[in-house]
Amino acid sequence: MVTVQQLKNELTKDLELFRNDGTEYRQETAELSLKVLGNVHTLTPFMDRARTFKVVSNELKEADTERKKDVAKMLNVTYVQMNTRQNYSSDFKRKLSQRKRQRGKITLELTK
Repeated sequence: MVTVQQLKNELTKDLELFRNDGTEYRQETAELSLKVLGNVHTLTPFMDRARTFKVVSNELKEADTERKKDVAKMLNVTYVQMNTRQNYSSDFKRKLSQRKRQRGKITLELTK
């Protein structure tokens, strides 16, 4: 099960990524996500986007609806992804690791 601290760490990583290579809007969304997370004590609402939106709406009363939707989406998607990763079986993790090693480095090529 994902803890509040683990989710906070993941959102902090996202925020740093957006500060280095992201738009101001994404940075603010990540900051607001951390603000909302700081005021909750359970992650149960983050399993569902609609419930997440209700929590975000209660915490960010001054934000517009689109911003609330974006913050709710960030919290919901990050939580669900982390929860899914934690629930991978050891066999699946081993196979995934093996596939990554065999795949090799991925590079992008400029085409005209």
